[in-house]
Amino acid sequence: MKKYRSNFDGSAKSPISALRFIPRNFIYDKYSSFLVILRTLILNFLLCRRKSTFYESVKFVKSSMVVWAMALLVQLPMILGGCMAAERPGVHVPSAMNQVDRVSESFENQPPVSHYYDFLRGQLAARAGRPEQAIEFMKRAVEKAPDQPVLKKELALIYMKQGNEAKALEMAQKALAQDPGNLEALIVAASLWQAAGKTDSAIQAYQKVIEKAPERENIYLILARIYLRQEEYRDAADLLEPFVKQFPGSYTGFYYLGKAYTGLDELDKAAYAYVRSLSVNPDLMEPRAELIEIYNRQGKEQEVVAQYEAVLQRDPQNVAAALELGIFYETRRLPEKARPLWEDLAGRAEPESEVIKFVTRFLLARQRYDDARTALSGMLESAPENQDLNYLAGATCYLMDDIEQALDHFQKVTPDSYFYPEAMIHQAIIHNRKEQTQQAVELLETAMAKADSAGKVSLIPYLSAFYQEQKHYQQAADLLNQGLAIDPENMELHYELGVLYDKMGDLPAAIEKMKQVIEKDSEHADALNYLGYTYADRNINLDEAESLIGRALELEPENGYILDSMGWVYYRKGEYEKARRYLDKAVSRVSDDPIILEHLGDVYNKIDLPAQAVKYYKQALENSPADEDVIMEKIEAIRQEGLQL
Repeated sequence: MKKYRSNFDGSAKSPISALRFIPRNFIYDKYSSFLVILRTLILNFLLCRRKSTFYESVKFVKSSMVVWAMALLVQLPMILGGCMAAERPGVHVPSAMNQVDRVSESFENQPPVSHYYDFLRGQLAARAGRPEQAIEFMKRAVEKAPDQPVLKKELALIYMKQGNEAKALEMAQKALAQDPGNLEALIVAASLWQAAGKTDSAIQAYQKVIEKAPERENIYLILARIYLRQEEYRDAADLLEPFVKQFPGSYTGFYYLGKAYTGLDELDKAAYAYVRSLSVNPDLMEPRAELIEIYNRQGKEQEVVAQYEAVLQRDPQNVAAALELGIFYETRRLPEKARPLWEDLAGRAEPESEVIKFVTRFLLARQRYDDARTALSGMLESAPENQDLNYLAGATCYLMDDIEQALDHFQKVTPDSYFYPEAMIHQAIIHNRKEQTQQAVELLETAMAKADSAGKVSLIPYLSAFYQEQKHYQQAADLLNQGLAIDPENMELHYELGVLYDKMGDLPAAIEKMKQVIEKDSEHADALNYLGYTYADRNINLDEAESLIGRALELEPENGYILDSMGWVYYRKGEYEKARRYLDKAVSRVSDDPIILEHLGDVYNKIDLPAQAVKYYKQALENSPADEDVIMEKIEAIRQEGLQL
């Protein structure tokens, strides 16, 4: 399918992106650098003739030829680039770097003549992908010519490409200290400040660049993008209004201006800006999407349809536009207009197709369940036996808590479907919700017999969980080991087996299994948390527990169960105020877990707030805790101490 993409010039995803349009006025100029080097060679040769022997002159010429040859290698692709591109469009300049390297190596032991020598060697090394060597040569050039800010700027660029942003900024600032008007150094510094989140400094630097060089089109766009991200819509509009007059061919400028007006709720102006963006580049998708949103808000239904149809006219295979237009027609009670769209989309609904991906990512993932149901129902009218559509319809109904309708759709998915394992898992979950665990087990056992190896690995964790619910622990363990025989590196199966060992009363095996998971996957948050909480719950290895749970929190800082684990570590350590902070946050994330509620009650009891403790103990009891008698005893103990309950 053809995809329309727009490459907005101001994206600046990395500091280097801000430099795409910076002219190089020093060594990169095609001809001036040749003249500088040539003049230097002639002058030095004449000086040698005046004060040296013939032998020394020859020796100097030999060393000077190093610079000349290297200059030729650096400059030749730039000087001849246009002709070569015209005559041989297939030439790939970087492939010639092996020859450059060989020539460069032949000069390795030659004496340098001036900072030009080190500068050129640095450029050669950078082009050959050797940043460390490039930096060393460029640093030598800076040492030999400390009064040349342009060398510091070039060194900053190499540091940027290496990812050493601190050093890059240091060099750029030194260049600016010597030459405050150096635009390239200013842009380097601005882009680095932007990447570091120092937005105010970046804005000021970009403003200076625009003031000194108003022809720098991309700098306006970078600055506008910063304003938009900061939601400083008025500043963005004030910047872009004169910009689009100066650069009327910038579709990006008009698009950003539309975004600014949208942020200011000036919808008519925004729509005009988006239309102007499309007049420059009609293939853009972003302005059309924004126009559709504006027209929807304004109730301009004809304009909405016109924009969708414009997309489909340019790209008849555009799934997003077809689905959205179909939903639009259905919600306006125009099914006869939607039907041709559904018929076409249903014919393209196969596993991994754009139809399936769009429904999953842009409707279900964004919780647009009603729209997903509308679209899927429309397509199923044309293709009622399409198993992929039936699976998605079942998933949609399940998410909408219409489990009977979901079950009906899932039952239409047969073993030859890509979605068969998932459909069987969903059916089993529905039966388990209806307290029909044995029926859930039988469904998954049937699916296991029909599924391929990959399908079996998907089914095993769920069937194992149902076996465990029935207290059939050995069957569950055998099943998990069966999965590991198929996929030995599946860390989720290893983790589930570790949890199962704990349930079976084999704590050493559980701990060893969790350590194995962490050793193979150091970012497995569940394993880190499980092992840490296991230590805390048994009041052992508390420092290690804190470290493990801390690593888990770095990976999932808002996970209520991990927050509870950290709170429990601090409780065991007697640091009750820290424990309270973590457990309060845990309860705000998971408000119905009886263990977390009981933990918070325990903390309040320790800090002499018995009323608060009883409050959380009672909430724990409301959520069917396994240790109900223990919680009742805690409440009774507080009552006996004199609290009126």
